[in-house]
Amino acid sequence: WTEIHDFGEEVRSVRVAPSDPSTLYVATKAGYWDDARMWLSTDSGFSWTEISPNGTLTGGHAWRGFDITVDGQQPQILWTSIAGTHQGNNVMRSDNGGSSWTDISDNLPNTEVQDIVHHIGTDGGVYIGTSGAVYYRNNSMTEWMSYSNGFPQAYSRTLQVWYNGGKLFNATTG
Repeated sequence: WTEIHDFGEEVRSVRVAPSDPSTLYVATKAGYWDDARMWLSTDSGFSWTEISPNGTLTGGHAWRGFDITVDGQQPQILWTSIAGTHQGNNVMRSDNGGSSWTDISDNLPNTEVQDIVHHIGTDGGVYIGTSGAVYYRNNSMTEWMSYSNGFPQAYSRTLQVWYNGGKLFNATTG
């Protein structure tokens, strides 16, 4: 392994844009109660720019990011989740590589979003796993819909799209 950058903090999430492997997104955090930070590199990790959503964008909540997912076709479109059980500001979307963010939490309940995954080949389809359910939304939808049919009501830890089988897997605890 070769270190490409020392952020000076724990690296919590790394995502490589599927359509442009030189575009990398990283979430870091110094400690459990510290704000997380998000970083972008468009040159394979040689230089980094901080793109963290600020408190104004997150409804005054600290950004304690859990996960990042990147669009399969457009490397500047990404989504991130914000930890915590507050109304709104749990899921953010950027269409410009993190220069600006939009809250797309809309009708989500007060729940902690643990995982987020983009379904490549859809119109911006994104699944989120929460502390009790799975939800789905795409670009044609104005609200999230429950996608929990067949899943246990449990703490979602990892979502994985199985493209060949046409299924969504949900690793849970609890």
